[in-house]
Amino acid sequence: MTLLKNTYVILGVIMFMFILGMGVWLGFGWRDSLLAAAALTVVGLGLEWLRQTLGWEF
Repeated sequence: MTLLKNTYVILGVIMFMFILGMGVWLGFGWRDSLLAAAALTVVGLGLEWLRQTLGWEF
């Protein structure tokens, strides 16, 4: 279980940094990019957790 939690943390950091970088690169500004990166990271990790925990397939 510890390895799975570490994987989620690493995946979350990578997703957050990628989305933040893309938002800034596309010219949306820091505030909008931070908000979008945070929201999409939480949604993405939440869906992945549901898929792993409940066996859901999307």
